[in-house]
This record gives sequence, C-alpha cells and structure tokens, in this order.
Amino acid sequence: MKRKLINCAALCGIAVIVSLSLFGPNATTKPLFALHDPGTADTVDYERYGSFSGVGTYEYAYAVTDQAGLAKASGEGIDPGPSVTADPAYAKAKAEGRIRADVWSHVDSGDPQADFFAWAAADDKRVDPGVRLYFTGRALQAGGLYAHALKAYRAAMIL
Repeated sequence: MKRKLINCAALCGIAVIVSLSLFGPNATTKPLFALHDPGTADTVDYERYGSFSGVGTYEYAYAVTDQAGLAKASGEGIDPGPSVTADPAYAKAKAEGRIRADVWSHVDSGDPQADFFAWAAADDKRVDPGVRLYFTGRALQAGGLYAHALKAYRAAMIL
C-alpha cells in the first residue's frame, strides 16, 4: 500500500509539472528545436511491443518483445529508440561546445536542446536509466516538445 501511495504521488507530481509547463506563464507555444526522429507514435502502446508482469506489486516488470518496433515508435532519445548522436544537430551542438561531459550541468541550463542531447546520450553508468529519461523529458518539455517529453516520462515509469 505504501509503495502504491509513493507511485501515485510521483505520477501526480509529474502531472502537475507537465500541466504547469503546458499551461503556465512560461509555457512555450512553439518548439525551440526540432527532433531528427520524433518516432512514429505520439503515445507508445507498450503492450504492442512487450509484456507486463507483476503489475501493482514489487515484482513489476516490463519485457520488450519487439525492440525494433518500440524503438521506431519511441523516437530519438527515448529507450530503446535511436541514439541522438545520429541527429545532425547533435554533431553541431557538440562542435560548438554546448554539450558538456557532466550531465548534471545540463539541468535547466537555459539551453534545452543541449540538455536534451546530453541526457539522452548519457552513458554514465552511475545515472539510473529512469533518472536519465526523466531529465531527458524535462529538457524536451523546456524546449516545447511536449508530446515527446510525455513519451520520455512514461518510458521512465515503464522501462
């Protein structure tokens, strides 16, 4: 029961953050950057690409059965989607020195595209994949790419 309350509180917190970003005074109406590969689905149907087990228990798991299909649906930067390093804008941002090695310097840095690239490409084994997807979502949200941000937040909860 306690874990359900914590999960519910986390989901409610994300919903509030997303709502404030979508409709609050600092909401971006036009995306600040474009994605090279936004994926084929606005909302990923995870049951189509895998199976859930232990839902509502401590043994919860999601097993991917169609990795290629899930990657295609998710788009760049969202597991197991294509890497952002294939995005031409990534190479440009890297060459301009906008992407720093320390991903933690890319939390609300004022450059949402660089933040997105840094978090989505982070291969630091010390950063939990859920945390990486959460901050990838925050960068997308700051850049006005709300549908893709929601995909990142959802992936953080499911994968």
